[in-house]
Amino acid sequence: MDTLHLACHEAEAWKLSQITPYTILEDEAREGGQQANIRQGMTGRWRCQVDASWTEQGNGTGFGFTLFDGVSEVVVGQCKARLSNSPLHAEAECLAWTMEELSGRGFKHVRFESDRQQLVQIINSSKAWPALDTKLDDIELL
Repeated sequence: MDTLHLACHEAEAWKLSQITPYTILEDEAREGGQQANIRQGMTGRWRCQVDASWTEQGNGTGFGFTLFDGVSEVVVGQCKARLSNSPLHAEAECLAWTMEELSGRGFKHVRFESDRQQLVQIINSSKAWPALDTKLDDIELL
């Protein structure tokens, strides 16, 4: 029963992840230039929560983010990527992917939030983490 429950949960999550890109594109088309004007006129107010889903036996890693303007959701994104080496790698890859996605959509001056305290401490410290160097470089550049 546990396996069946997990499979149903994963199938529902996959089904929802297939809907999100269409929804984002539909919202952007509907709001058109109004969204761009809002982004250009008010910088520094964006808050983005990121999270990654990782299991040791999985066949991939799930990335997700929600961008907020105050308490209102502005953009939600999800994707599946190749399996990451560890939960910490998954969180770093998710953050880099999210930063790239939002930058490509014109969002600047975003405050990113993660529930992975270890990643936040690594980013904020000058301590070297060779296993994460390439992702940390990407995050710094973005």
